Amino acid sequence: MRTRTPFLLLLGLALAGAGALWFLARSNSSTRASLSIDPTGAVVYTLGAPNAPLEVWVGSDYQCPDCRRYEIDELPAIAERFIATGKVRWRYLLFALPGHAEAGPATHAMACAIDQGDRAAAAMHEGLFAAQAEWSRSPDHLAVFRRLAEAGGLDLTAYDECMASNRHADQVAGSWREAQRVGIPGTPTVVLFERFYVGGLTANQLERLLNRPPDQR
Repeated sequence: MRTRTPFLLLLGLALAGAGALWFLARSNSSTRASLSIDPTGAVVYTLGAPNAPLEVWVGSDYQCPDCRRYEIDELPAIAERFIATGKVRWRYLLFALPGHAEAGPATHAMACAIDQGDRAAAAMHEGLFAAQAEWSRSPDHLAVFRRLAEAGGLDLTAYDECMASNRHADQVAGSWREAQRVGIPGTPTVVLFERFYVGGLTANQLERLLNRPPDQR
């Protein structure tokens, strides 16, 4: 038996390495999405003109560090080149991944901000990502959300009532169900031309993709 141990150990390490390589390869490639996203009954935040010729979806979780990095590093260029110019309508399916206990309340706070219009929603969306390290896994996360609402100019009476009533609980749950139904494999994930792009797309990658012939997308 002692002579078999090194072989089994090496075999286990090889299989683990192969699994890691498979995961990395999968994370950096696109996969075919079988269904289109239905915004009904979910928490959805939309940027861009309603009549934009192209709609891009992003599956995102406010407690996800990679989602925060994507917002900070990539979204400014995408917003300038595609959203502000009317080329793209950018839509977030906002949900809470299992294990992210504070992401659900954060999504609910965002839904309450959406009730108050585009400016309020933009302030809360940006604030939640900017303050992620402060409220993530904190027992005072609701206090942080309220401070973000105040800083963003929200009507605090309406915000407090919305949060206390748990008005959008069904939508928060519906967002997760929709992410599961469609099969979003992680966050952030861009959904475009019925494909998942795990980790998102940079502005340059998005431009190259849009410039391809339709049969090569």
